[in-house]
Amino acid sequence: MALPPSPLRAIVFIDGANLYHALKTAGHRANRIDPYKVAKKLVEFRTLVEMRYYIAEIDRTAPERIYRAHRELRALLATHADIRVCTGHIQYLRETNPCAKELAGYLAGLSLRLPAEVFQDLVGIASRHKEVTVHREKGVDVFLACDLVDLARRDVYDIAYLVSGDADFVPAVTIARSVGKRVFVASPDIAARLIRASDVAIRLTAGWFAGCEL
Repeated sequence: MALPPSPLRAIVFIDGANLYHALKTAGHRANRIDPYKVAKKLVEFRTLVEMRYYIAEIDRTAPERIYRAHRELRALLATHADIRVCTGHIQYLRETNPCAKELAGYLAGLSLRLPAEVFQDLVGIASRHKEVTVHREKGVDVFLACDLVDLARRDVYDIAYLVSGDADFVPAVTIARSVGKRVFVASPDIAARLIRASDVAIRLTAGWFAGCEL
């Protein structure tokens, strides 16, 4: 027998990057899982007031594969009127390539004699790739944390579902609960501090996403 609808108001806050990695870990293709179905499954019989999806905006400067996947995701999110997309930005940074650093160290301490051409080729690879360009999301987690607290204080929800396992959200979760709200966290891997700070921790296993496919 189906449970009657609950008057408890729920908002689902999805850390887009965390959900992507959760799906990847579970062996699912991110563009084959409907985030709205994920939200509906999480709240069960409670009233879903809104779903907010937090993600960094990716422009044409990104690699084509990443840009195309991002556009596909935005198109999917746009099919649901109840989803609010909240965007941060991407910052590109040059960082030391740990693989190149390890290769250089290995070559420097090598006791075996390699053919000169092979050795020089490997040294060249380590030198050319000693730095890599990486991208970092900026503003996304702060945006989500501020909304979690602001909407709690304005009494917009009774229960917040936070799709993330990141311990950085502990202060926001603590404040939301201090004003009488309940916070459920959901992720395959949830930091121990976040589990202790929340009301309920939901492990998103590979099988959990059954029924959430497009």
